[in-house]
Amino acid sequence: MSSPFNNPLMNPLIGPLRAWAWQRIKSKIRAQFPTVEPISTQMLATWLEQASKPTLLDVRRAEEFAVSHLSAAQHTPDLEAVRQAKLAPDQPIVAYCSVGYRSARLAQQLQQAGFTRVYNLEGSIFQWFNEGRQVVQNGQAVNQVHPYNRLWGMLLKPAESLLQGQKRNYGDHVVGVEVSNEVDQSQQQTNAQDHGKGN
Repeated sequence: MSSPFNNPLMNPLIGPLRAWAWQRIKSKIRAQFPTVEPISTQMLATWLEQASKPTLLDVRRAEEFAVSHLSAAQHTPDLEAVRQAKLAPDQPIVAYCSVGYRSARLAQQLQQAGFTRVYNLEGSIFQWFNEGRQVVQNGQAVNQVHPYNRLWGMLLKPAESLLQGQKRNYGDHVVGVEVSNEVDQSQQQTNAQDHGKGN
């Protein structure tokens, strides 16, 4: 299925649409996880330059982490993975995912488990990458981020060139989804897991 964003006539609209989508996503995340403190990409970048750095938790799926991640990030897609990492309850932690929903959910779970210094990277790896900040694969800097799916990849810059890469590498991902797909899909998965546990 061809995306309308491949049409050159759509190019002037990509920037405003991306800005609108980001505003909607961030508002929804803050509303759903009011106890989770967000941290901006600029604040995290400054913090990582200091001697005392936070622990970075990448909450995405293994295939997303394999494409690229923030340097020194640990792959911890769920609460059990964090527990296995044996982090101290007062250890500063910054969680991130693609846009911030999955990491906000894990940050909330960590708060409930007794962790006291947990932050959610607002905009997460997509915004980090859009601002030209470094991501790595096997310790080497790379110029790519897993798009989650073709439509979510529109939040990455430049959308036009990234879409071409997605067609080659991520053609099996869902195409016809709404802007809030990752948020809604992740919530559905959480509800299904809770139901399976009898909660």
